[in-house]
Amino acid sequence: MVVCATAMFNLRCSHKEAGLEDTSLTFLVDVTDSTLFDQVNSDFHQNLPVFFERTGLDNIQPGQRLTLKMSPITCSGVFSMKQASIALPVRDMSKREAALLRNPEPLMALIRSELDDYARMAAEDQQASPILDVLLKSFREMSPSSRELLVVFTDGYEHSNYLNMYKARTIPTSEMDVARILEKADQILLQDARSVVKNVNPAVVFVLKETSKENSFKRADLKMFYTELLRQLGVTDVVFIDNLTNTPNL
Repeated sequence: MVVCATAMFNLRCSHKEAGLEDTSLTFLVDVTDSTLFDQVNSDFHQNLPVFFERTGLDNIQPGQRLTLKMSPITCSGVFSMKQASIALPVRDMSKREAALLRNPEPLMALIRSELDDYARMAAEDQQASPILDVLLKSFREMSPSSRELLVVFTDGYEHSNYLNMYKARTIPTSEMDVARILEKADQILLQDARSVVKNVNPAVVFVLKETSKENSFKRADLKMFYTELLRQLGVTDVVFIDNLTNTPNL
């Protein structure tokens, strides 16, 4: 089931830079739980073509560039990004050359390599899940010259100095409660993220997976928490899905 918090974005309208319209796609993958990662890994392998088709990113046009970025969400909260790009310049070329330039293999190779690394990370004992920190760092790295889409694969369970959902009896969803959580964040990082979001207007997709944690909250509460959190960061385009086959047509 797809739950839309706001009107969704149109990825076919991206910003121009150096003669190319840039679209940036960032995957954040939660590797703090091995069971969770198994679900994410399966989703990638089975449903990634559906995601690219429905976002319109499966067939770039002349004058467009698509950059894929990936970072794990680990217990350290470090934003460790790797990226790859494909581009189709505006000039005369044969169909064969255009097909070669459109070939998504550089992007697929990055995904395969990163998922292999993430599988090893997920097998390690992770003592925290600082989703908020990695979100803020990913926003800070976005460019106002690019159309930005952020996709977060997670069960949504924040476990950090800001909030420990392992021990929480309820999930904070009110404006005041979420504001208190943001007050605990690195304020320089928070202001940097808000400043970039204001200029970029990114779109965010949360792919919420089932949790293996004993303290199991309702998905509706998790969605309310992240919707309010993102609203206070300035993000208004938010969608929640449970797997990539439910990606809306964009």
